[in-house]
Amino acid sequence: MNILFINSSDSWGGTEKWVMMAAAELRNRGHSVHYCGRSQVMLEKARLFNIPSTRVLLRNEGDLLSLLQLREIIRRHKIEMVIPTKVRDYWLGGLAAKSTGAKCVIRLGILRTLKSRFKHRFVYGRLADGIIVNTAAIAEGLAASPFINPEKIRVIYNGVPAPDSLPEEFPPAPPFRFFFAGSLTKRKNVRLLIEIFHKFCAENPDSDCRLQLAGDGPQRSDLQQLAGSLQIEKQIVFLGHRDDVPQLLQQAHLFLFLSANEGFPNAAFEAMAHGVPVLLADMAGYREIVTHGETGWLVDVQHKSEIPAAMKKLFAEEPLRQKLRQQAFQMVKDKFSPEMMAERMEQFLKEVFRGKNG
Repeated sequence: MNILFINSSDSWGGTEKWVMMAAAELRNRGHSVHYCGRSQVMLEKARLFNIPSTRVLLRNEGDLLSLLQLREIIRRHKIEMVIPTKVRDYWLGGLAAKSTGAKCVIRLGILRTLKSRFKHRFVYGRLADGIIVNTAAIAEGLAASPFINPEKIRVIYNGVPAPDSLPEEFPPAPPFRFFFAGSLTKRKNVRLLIEIFHKFCAENPDSDCRLQLAGDGPQRSDLQQLAGSLQIEKQIVFLGHRDDVPQLLQQAHLFLFLSANEGFPNAAFEAMAHGVPVLLADMAGYREIVTHGETGWLVDVQHKSEIPAAMKKLFAEEPLRQKLRQQAFQMVKDKFSPEMMAERMEQFLKEVFRGKNG
């Protein structure tokens, strides 16, 4: 099958990592894969993954020039399946697919409430021949919309590479490293994370700890100012965009992620795959993957006072961290490999192509 992935992001994040991994795995299964994007960062990533790519501006949903360029790419490469991965890509990619006879499967990785507007009815109800989501919670939300055929939706959990064996735990010598990886945006709740870390430090003044933030984004300057105003700027390390997150995870003791609008974050999967216990927001999508107290620790972000207490428990109880890291690592290896993800994607794409998804 000839497959085109479209991603208009200007930066590298969880969805973008999924695009490259999915494209590479489908290529490994014998499919011809192409990528279209607007940013130099993503085009360079495509080259690293050996994915043929074309720069398309994808400025907005009304970008007629990009639509025409996508149509030409589909025809030139004889594309049979278009997979757009951002909201503006759904519109442009879907129109390009429909007008050239290709199929369109959109990929959605966050919880989204869809109102009965023309745009939503047209994109999800008409343009999309299939919809890939990464948690059942997202699928249920979409299926509640009267204009989406539930048979179009397929839950395909993310895959993540894992080492052959559980990595050795980082030496317990101080400082204790709390770790976050993701874009520094409002949706990721990084401001809340810093405020909670400040409270933890205030309640545990003898603890020697650091909060490392791997990632960049529009909130970075404001978050640095917040750390300064809370007088914890020396304990928070802004690492910026990093390509060596697996290596950084080898130096982390606990992964923190409090975003409440996700499917299931790639960064959390990565942490579990590298033997780092995870503390996550307690929400439906996360509960599908993590069993509280067994493969991770879940906290209610609406009750902020619970979070520093959970941090202290995991900070203080090394046997508990060992239990979480061992069980999470084995779960990722057994159930969430990139190969498993690609196999399920391939099956669904074939069903859509043959018109068997309703």
